[in-house]
Amino acid sequence: GDVVDGDTIGENSFEEGAMTGPAVNLAARIQEHALPNSVVLSAEETEAALHRIFEFEPLGSTQLKGFKDPRTLLKVVSVRSAESRFRASYKDVAGSTMIGRDYEKGILLQSWQRAQNGH
Repeated sequence: GDVVDGDTIGENSFEEGAMTGPAVNLAARIQEHALPNSVVLSAEETEAALHRIFEFEPLGSTQLKGFKDPRTLLKVVSVRSAESRFRASYKDVAGSTMIGRDYEKGILLQSWQRAQNGH
């Protein structure tokens, strides 16, 4: 979704570094439902390919403030085995390949590793 960096705080002024937009709001609302050292995602915004890389635990349907429709929250519980990740990376399934999303997959993997280490 759209994100705006440098939020306006009044007429002709803005707060440097502040970010706004639906994606930032969604992330903040989901974070409210995440336990410390965990990674929680919305099933509706999660790429299908991530399900072949990570194991998820469903947390149920949740109404998030500021959003009309409830979201199904998923908690990352483990990284699939290296063999499964290799197969997932090279599996030819139409519509589920994350083309051009290596950066985003890296962020998610790094977040999961940090959560596992208590950061």
